[in-house]
Amino acid sequence: MGDKRHPIRKRVRLIMILITTVTLLVTGVIGLVSMFTIQNLSEEVITDQMKKNMTDIVEGRRRIVEAELERYSFHAEEFADFISRTYSSPDDYQPVTIPPLDPANGGKLVLQLSEREKGIDVYEEKIYHEASMVGNMKYILDPVIAKEKEILTIYVGSESGFLLGYDKNSDLFDMEDTSYDYSSSSWYKPAIKAGGAYFTDAYTDTFGRGLTITCAAPFYDAGGSVAGVLGIDFLIGDMYEEVISAELDEGAYVFLVDGNGNVISPDSEALPLTESEMVSEGTKAEILSGKTGVTLDDNGVYYAYCPVNGVNWILCTHMPQELVLKPVHEMDRLILASVVFFVIFLFITLAIAMYAAQRLSKSITDPIIELGNDALKISGGNLDYRAKIRQNDELGDLAGRFNEMADSLKQHIADLTSMTAEKERMGAELDVAARIQSDMLPSVFPAFPDRKEFDIYASMSPAREVGGDFYDFFLIDGNRLALVIADVSGKGVPAALFMVTAMTLIKNNSLISDSPAAVLEEVNKELCAKNREQLFVTVWLGFLDINTGKMIYSNAGHEYPAIKSGNDDYTLMELENDPPLAAMEAMAYENMTVMMKPGDSIFLYTDGVPEAKNEKGERFGMDRMMAVIKENEKGDPKEQVEVIKKAVYDFTGNAEQFDDITLLELSYYGSR
Repeated sequence: MGDKRHPIRKRVRLIMILITTVTLLVTGVIGLVSMFTIQNLSEEVITDQMKKNMTDIVEGRRRIVEAELERYSFHAEEFADFISRTYSSPDDYQPVTIPPLDPANGGKLVLQLSEREKGIDVYEEKIYHEASMVGNMKYILDPVIAKEKEILTIYVGSESGFLLGYDKNSDLFDMEDTSYDYSSSSWYKPAIKAGGAYFTDAYTDTFGRGLTITCAAPFYDAGGSVAGVLGIDFLIGDMYEEVISAELDEGAYVFLVDGNGNVISPDSEALPLTESEMVSEGTKAEILSGKTGVTLDDNGVYYAYCPVNGVNWILCTHMPQELVLKPVHEMDRLILASVVFFVIFLFITLAIAMYAAQRLSKSITDPIIELGNDALKISGGNLDYRAKIRQNDELGDLAGRFNEMADSLKQHIADLTSMTAEKERMGAELDVAARIQSDMLPSVFPAFPDRKEFDIYASMSPAREVGGDFYDFFLIDGNRLALVIADVSGKGVPAALFMVTAMTLIKNNSLISDSPAAVLEEVNKELCAKNREQLFVTVWLGFLDINTGKMIYSNAGHEYPAIKSGNDDYTLMELENDPPLAAMEAMAYENMTVMMKPGDSIFLYTDGVPEAKNEKGERFGMDRMMAVIKENEKGDPKEQVEVIKKAVYDFTGNAEQFDDITLLELSYYGSR
């Protein structure tokens, strides 16, 4: 009680003056030292920053170019792989009638037939049959051509001498000589040598359509020998404009150089780098070195450069040195003016701070004292008392918050019981939804006790109360069994509702169709029609002929099944997948076939199995899953599913389940 009282008002005033004075002095000293340091280092720093910025620009533009080129190479290799399949699996395709080159098709992309050179009869039975089988590519090319407006021409040159081509300019060809010696072109032999996608240098299209590049890829016959090369001509004018249109200071710009040292331009003939940019031979050598860097040329210009992967191009940025150093000279003048201004500002600010501290301390402490008295009444339990709002500032807001707090406390007491009851109700409803979802899936095993030709078992464990995975199996008729496993994107209630829709549509359509691919096409169309939440679902659908063991299946983006054939171990059926359902409209899906012999088994699963994580963040993985399957390969379907599920849960331990875990195994015994 005898301690001397130190009023808040006095302490606030002294603290504010002290803080203001120290802050200004420290800031001033740091500012002055920093400005003089910057003055000494500005040229070096700005130059280094400029080099980094230039490097970032060319690397960023390079990524744009490489992304486009990857898209082109993907199309070329995808088409070439398809053609190779027409050679390796001819029984899966029917010959396609291909018309000869016709001027009437000018302006349209139509598959047409011509020859490599005069003297080759492309209508000789063997050659024409080969061409008509390759002509099946039109079924995958047509939808791509409709979407990819940059594609000018697609052509296929074979070792046997025929040429298939899509070209809008057939009306401009010399119909007296429709041959084209593609074997000596810039794309044919280099693509064979590369063994994959190969890009030519950029060139101006013969028909004046713009800056063009060819991407070519070889295809192979059933024996693995080169059967020919597919080439695609793409317009790269839009990509070129996007690359060179970087927003730079006046006098700076971006340009492209080919591997021969010529500046690429869509509007004029390419000029050597030493003529177009007037660079020295040393700078030219650095630019063409295949490395990323920045160099200052003798002509007073900085050049940043980096190679473009996949093509023989180099991206360059031109930046005059005087443009780089301009801020340095301006900074010298600004620093001197800043020093004079700061000294004057320091003294004026100190005087103002002392006066403001006196006024501010009083304006702060008086309302605080009054507000404290009001708070005592409310904290004493009088929730009907209201603090007075004396001024329109933060303290006034605080007084209002005290009043709101009193109202909230009263309301909270009333709401607490109601909220608890509502939470219990929602939990009960989710439990019901989980039971309903579980009841939709086949859960009684053995599922077909009267059928001795096969045995089946499945399990689904959702990550939340309800999930997006599902499986199904049912007899289409007395001789065919349908198998379904699927994974809806997302989790929780939205995924569960989408799962119900997808499951119902798949089953209804399967009962009236003999083609899994046709079922997926119809379901995809119906799901795309009403999909506001933009969900999609991966599906594996198979129809098993119980008498013969023939399994026809189609895979819409789902995980690869594992199959055990005879005495062999389980292996993955790693064939190309089609897109998931509801991802894209009007998609075509492909049927594939596998023959199951008595004693064979097929194991289906969702990505919740290989992607399950333990507490260390490690994934269960495909290798571990396959090892578990092989260890229990002699077990029946139920044993196999339960062993794998246990292995997953043993691996994850106490880690939270990341995704739904769904498994299904079918063992085929044949007629007994």
